Amino acid sequence: MNWSLLALSLLLAGNCGSPEEDSEGPLVDTADPCTHMSMELVRLTAGTFTMGTDRSEQGRNDDEDSHEVTLSRNFSMMTTEVTQDWFKALMGYDNSINFGCRRCPAEELSWGEAAEFANRLSDCRGFDSCYSCQGEAPDYTCGLKPALASPYHCEGFRLPTEAEWEYASRAGSKTAFSNGGNLNDANEDMCEGGLTLDNGSLLDDIAWYCGNSPTTSPAATREPNPWGLYDMHGSVWEWCQDVYAEYPTEPVTDPVGKDPNPKRVKRSGSWDTQARFTRSANRLWQGEEYRDDTVGFRLVRSNQ
Repeated sequence: MNWSLLALSLLLAGNCGSPEEDSEGPLVDTADPCTHMSMELVRLTAGTFTMGTDRSEQGRNDDEDSHEVTLSRNFSMMTTEVTQDWFKALMGYDNSINFGCRRCPAEELSWGEAAEFANRLSDCRGFDSCYSCQGEAPDYTCGLKPALASPYHCEGFRLPTEAEWEYASRAGSKTAFSNGGNLNDANEDMCEGGLTLDNGSLLDDIAWYCGNSPTTSPAATREPNPWGLYDMHGSVWEWCQDVYAEYPTEPVTDPVGKDPNPKRVKRSGSWDTQARFTRSANRLWQGEEYRDDTVGFRLVRSNQ
């Protein structure tokens, strides 16, 4: 088995009363943002996989050429995207467009805001943080700490590398989607619900996309992938650590894009995109300062 659930209760800094409750159940205790903030992570073992696609995959883009990637370190990934209630608890604000859906993914945030959140979560857990950040909310400018050889060597929470993200999304699959399905010819741009994949399964069962959602939806309300990760297809785009760069042609170990231009990779597609953008291999980029209601994030930690 390639993964195990870790119920990581992020309980620090004493007791400050009961968490707020509403019809959705208990939420984060905003009086002490490090208290009662429970997140589940999946521990993923190191391994080798084929990243990208061959030219037969429906809906593929030209920047997805397949190549062998080895991840040499185990890592843990959040089972869901960071939600509005978690983000507000640590950051003190929530600028999400779909405001008030506290279990929906946080959105309308930049790459720097995601990195600053990662630092604060690391501080909550007593880990060395990964990023050097400057500025004030919401305009943070962040980068990997200069003393770190690579993000894989950081102790604290961080954004996943593009390779880690695709490895986790695929969950051992070699198909466009983690449930073993591929797009059928001519349905890659479909924006109607009930999209059937070539193995007879429905994309709607695992993904929020333009065919079934007018905005963000609460986390973990679609089926998880085989490794227990929710919303890896659709929901919101997820920021990755990497700067966008062309794929190598040779096998690589622990890759991270280092093109000098600040074009940060985003993965997963969103509630506002067609089916082809929600494939495991699809990749796009935006400038670090970019924000809209289709972009969020989830975090990882390297493990020995």
